[in-house]
Amino acid sequence: MPRPPPAISPAALAHFAAIQACLTPEERGLAQAVATELPPAEIRAWMAQLSELSVDEAVMLIRKTMSATKGGVS
Repeated sequence: MPRPPPAISPAALAHFAAIQACLTPEERGLAQAVATELPPAEIRAWMAQLSELSVDEAVMLIRKTMSATKGGVS
Protein backbone atom coordinates (compact mmCIF):
# COMPACT_ATOMS: atom_id res chain seq x y z
CA MET A 1 0.00 0.00 0.00
CA PRO A 2 1.47 3.40 -0.96
CA ARG A 3 2.45 5.75 1.82
CA PRO A 4 0.71 9.11 1.97
CA PRO A 5 2.86 12.13 1.15
CA PRO A 6 4.61 13.72 4.12
CA ALA A 7 2.75 16.51 5.85
CA ILE A 8 3.76 20.03 4.90
CA SER A 9 4.90 22.15 7.83
CA PRO A 10 3.11 25.40 8.67
CA ALA A 11 6.29 27.29 7.76
CA ALA A 12 6.42 25.63 4.35
CA LEU A 13 2.75 26.39 3.77
CA ALA A 14 3.37 30.04 4.62
CA HIS A 15 6.36 30.11 2.26
CA PHE A 16 4.31 28.67 -0.62
CA ALA A 17 1.45 31.09 0.12
CA ALA A 18 3.92 33.99 -0.05
CA ILE A 19 5.25 32.70 -3.37
CA GLN A 20 1.73 32.40 -4.79
CA ALA A 21 0.86 35.89 -3.57
CA CYS A 22 3.69 37.29 -5.72
CA LEU A 23 2.39 35.61 -8.88
CA THR A 24 -0.28 37.16 -11.05
CA PRO A 25 -3.62 35.32 -11.18
CA GLU A 26 -2.72 34.11 -14.68
CA GLU A 27 0.68 32.84 -13.47
CA ARG A 28 -0.93 31.06 -10.51
CA GLY A 29 -3.42 29.36 -12.81
CA LEU A 30 -0.74 28.27 -15.24
CA ALA A 31 1.51 26.99 -12.44
CA GLN A 32 -1.38 25.02 -10.97
CA ALA A 33 -2.26 23.57 -14.39
CA VAL A 34 1.33 22.48 -14.95
CA ALA A 35 1.49 20.98 -11.44
CA THR A 36 -1.57 18.81 -12.11
CA GLU A 37 0.33 17.18 -14.98
CA LEU A 38 3.33 16.24 -12.83
CA PRO A 39 3.70 12.91 -11.05
CA PRO A 40 3.76 13.13 -7.22
CA ALA A 41 7.52 12.53 -7.03
CA GLU A 42 8.19 15.51 -9.31
CA ILE A 43 5.83 17.71 -7.31
CA ARG A 44 7.66 16.80 -4.10
CA ALA A 45 11.04 17.53 -5.74
CA TRP A 46 9.74 20.89 -7.06
CA MET A 47 8.37 21.82 -3.62
CA ALA A 48 11.66 20.86 -1.98
CA GLN A 49 13.56 23.04 -4.44
CA LEU A 50 11.24 26.01 -3.95
CA SER A 51 11.37 25.69 -0.16
CA GLU A 52 15.14 26.19 -0.26
CA LEU A 53 14.82 29.49 -2.14
CA SER A 54 13.75 32.90 -0.95
CA VAL A 55 10.27 33.97 -2.05
CA ASP A 56 11.74 36.28 -4.72
CA GLU A 57 14.08 33.57 -6.01
CA ALA A 58 11.23 31.04 -6.13
CA VAL A 59 8.99 33.45 -8.05
CA MET A 60 11.78 34.10 -10.56
CA LEU A 61 12.36 30.36 -10.99
CA ILE A 62 8.64 29.69 -11.50
CA ARG A 63 8.39 32.46 -14.08
CA LYS A 64 11.51 31.23 -15.87
CA THR A 65 10.24 27.65 -15.91
CA MET A 66 6.78 28.65 -17.15
CA SER A 67 8.32 30.81 -19.85
CA ALA A 68 10.48 27.93 -21.04
CA THR A 69 7.69 25.33 -20.97
CA LYS A 70 4.59 27.26 -21.94
CA GLY A 71 5.85 30.05 -24.14
CA GLY A 72 5.81 32.68 -21.43
CA VAL A 73 3.26 34.61 -19.40
CA SER A 74 2.81 38.35 -19.86
